[in-house]
Amino acid sequence: MTFRIEVFKGHETAPYIQKLAEMRLKEFAQFPYLYKGTLEDELPYINVYTQEPQAILVSAFQGNELVGLFSGMPLETFAPFVKSWADKMKEEGFETQKFFYAGELMIESHFRKQGLGSQLMNRLIQEAKQMGFKAMMCVTSIRSLNHPLRPKAYFDSDTIWGKYGLVKTPIVFTAPYPTHQADGTVKTEQNELACWIKQWDDIPD
Repeated sequence: MTFRIEVFKGHETAPYIQKLAEMRLKEFAQFPYLYKGTLEDELPYINVYTQEPQAILVSAFQGNELVGLFSGMPLETFAPFVKSWADKMKEEGFETQKFFYAGELMIESHFRKQGLGSQLMNRLIQEAKQMGFKAMMCVTSIRSLNHPLRPKAYFDSDTIWGKYGLVKTPIVFTAPYPTHQADGTVKTEQNELACWIKQWDDIPD
């Protein structure tokens, strides 16, 4: 299947911001993130993309339907949640101004396993390199193997990030958000996130 890939930056992302929020709410409600949010909760996060000139949405279309998104922005940005991660990476000796934060790679379920993830990843890397960044980082949720909400057939996303050449570091971030509990309730708690990085050395121009 052929997809049309387009990139929107800064204020150009505005028409697609609600779609980003809707996809985030759908994707991250599931294990391992277990995020219970609302469109209102999403606004402070997603509006960063319209205000940060180097923020991008790599977008995949099938016809006129937006079926995939990969979001990203400089690690050194004004967004509070990203800034806290940058501060911790600085403490670990990383030159954070060289890093591009790869946010969410999301594809509508009926368009998965068709190579679209690789297309979005490659395009995001290409865009980040063109803007002068030397590496990328992303985060993934950390949950125990015996977590009561872990699906029996759960496929660990670590395999995916490893396939794309990212390396998991020992750095662990925390992020507070409303989280689904095993008893069916929702509680705001500190969730642990793993930090992954990829240098450009192994990526041809």
